[in-house]
Amino acid sequence: MGIEPTHKGFADLSLTTWVPRLDISTVTKFGNKIQRQGGAGTIPSSRSTPRTARTCQKPWPPVIVEIRHILWQELISFGGTMAGVNLGDARRVIAAAEKKAQEIGQPMNIAVADEGGNLVSHVRMDGAWIGSVDISIKKAYTSRAFDIATKDLATHSQSGGQFFGIHVSNDCRIMIFAGGIPLKRDGKVVGAIGVSGGSGEQDHEVAEAGAAAF
Repeated sequence: MGIEPTHKGFADLSLTTWVPRLDISTVTKFGNKIQRQGGAGTIPSSRSTPRTARTCQKPWPPVIVEIRHILWQELISFGGTMAGVNLGDARRVIAAAEKKAQEIGQPMNIAVADEGGNLVSHVRMDGAWIGSVDISIKKAYTSRAFDIATKDLATHSQSGGQFFGIHVSNDCRIMIFAGGIPLKRDGKVVGAIGVSGGSGEQDHEVAEAGAAAF
């Protein structure tokens, strides 16, 4: 991509731990893409561009705004942070799930995982089973690991089913009963919610309410 970590460059690009400095090959690449899309402006070749300009330490023409937007979208397509599940997302999902759990009168453990299956946030409601803490987290992991609701995975994991025995894979982290649902953004799975503490039907209902808030 021609990107390197630096504290210089465009501070308003707002990546989590670094902002990019574009070299001329990257700028030219995206500049050409803009021109093909009918954007304004041109990007000079590296032969005619001073070194300071090639490292973006001098202001670029207005076309850089369009280049920066395209670059940002490219970074997101590679799985950048903004495409996934952040703490704010997780809290919103959990709040909606908690509300549903209160409505049905069943305290729950609710977990949200990111696109890597890693835990982002977890809540154990007052009175929820301690044993369900681990189960809710593993339901979220399972749902993200296979991009499927654990309720549906359970259907195919019974004796004689095509996924029978899958529950002992991944160091026995796979849950094959209802309560885990993938979280999607623009049609792509970027995380999951896992709920445990009631019946399978209750767990799934609460997880659905949380997923709907994503």
